[in-house]
Amino acid sequence: MPGTSGSVALLCNVAENSKKIFITPEDIRKDELVSNELFELRDLYGSQECIPPMEKRGKTYKISSWAQIHLDILTRLPGTTCTAFFAPKWTVLAARTSHRASFSSGDSLPNVLRLAYWGLIETIAEGHEVNIPVISGSSSNPKGLLASLRHALSLYPTTPAVVIRDYGILVWADSLSNLKSKTETIERLSELKVFDYHLVTRQSLL
Repeated sequence: MPGTSGSVALLCNVAENSKKIFITPEDIRKDELVSNELFELRDLYGSQECIPPMEKRGKTYKISSWAQIHLDILTRLPGTTCTAFFAPKWTVLAARTSHRASFSSGDSLPNVLRLAYWGLIETIAEGHEVNIPVISGSSSNPKGLLASLRHALSLYPTTPAVVIRDYGILVWADSLSNLKSKTETIERLSELKVFDYHLVTRQSLL
């Protein structure tokens, strides 16, 4: 996540009835973050509280605008321990070109990013295609975005991610390493999707 972009949340189970969720702050460089600059949401034996980072000279901390979305994913999807939002170039472009191609071909599912899949990572999909729903919205309207996200998950309960049109992607996993693998795989497959789309378009024009 370059610069101040992106947001990550990580769930840590402390005991059977207690957990902590760490969330990155807003407008702080992610590549320079240290542990005491994370927001800590604690639910220890029924006592809920949010512990903000300690203020430092020249730094003001504000919890990520994606916090509500992160919390919903962590509590809604069993086995999920981490979730992230970021804006990868090729995934955003792939969703845009896929949407354009779907309407031109009369596709009945224009709001789904279909990525060809060759078994690069066994946990990312079943079969030979990854279907990722594409929704509209932004963190400036969390209620509307949350409603769209929940609807998408009801239609595609096994999806590894959700693309927010012209904005970015939400990805989740059972570990940070798997989350990293998923995001890199989706971005690579999206890049191939974009090149394939332009190749087919060029051939049809010729």
